[in-house]
Amino acid sequence: IQQVATRSIQAWLYTGLVAALTLPMALTTTINVTIGSRWRVALRRSKLAGRRLAHVLAAGGAAGRPVTLVGAAMGARLCFHCLLELERLGRRDVVEHCVLLGAPVSARVERWAQARRAVAGRLVSGFSVNDATLALVYRLHSPSAAATAAAGSWRVGVRGVEDVNLSSVVRAHSDWGAADRLEEAFDALALH
Repeated sequence: IQQVATRSIQAWLYTGLVAALTLPMALTTTINVTIGSRWRVALRRSKLAGRRLAHVLAAGGAAGRPVTLVGAAMGARLCFHCLLELERLGRRDVVEHCVLLGAPVSARVERWAQARRAVAGRLVSGFSVNDATLALVYRLHSPSAAATAAAGSWRVGVRGVEDVNLSSVVRAHSDWGAADRLEEAFDALALH
């Protein structure tokens, strides 16, 4: 009887363990298949476009005037990589201000310090702890996600970077692209 009871408990525990792991594994697989490849393409393209923008600006693409860069979501990633490239090129006179909202980039201190050096004025990182989509997809698909969170879902914490919590304005990832939400975010950042 004791052996039957032991086997029954083992079977019950095994079934519970399998059931508990099935949903998260199915969810991860679904995200990898449906979002994963598009996410990686968008990451790569925004990085390349940011580098290209840096070269255009460094070559006088703004007629020698300083520019203000503003980007939300992948646009923020593009702007961030533009800053990194401008700093690498030694061009610290091109970008006057930069506002990154919901940026799907690493919050690594050294990268943000590098980006900060490329901006003469304000460098703002607007984030929302409510952006579960960014947090999840970034964690699943970004190489640096094991070390840090996405800057768009948590504060960066780098000297000279203004971390602005926009959680009261941005309640979901789709809010970064909504015109009324962006206007509220700009109001909160005093950007008019």
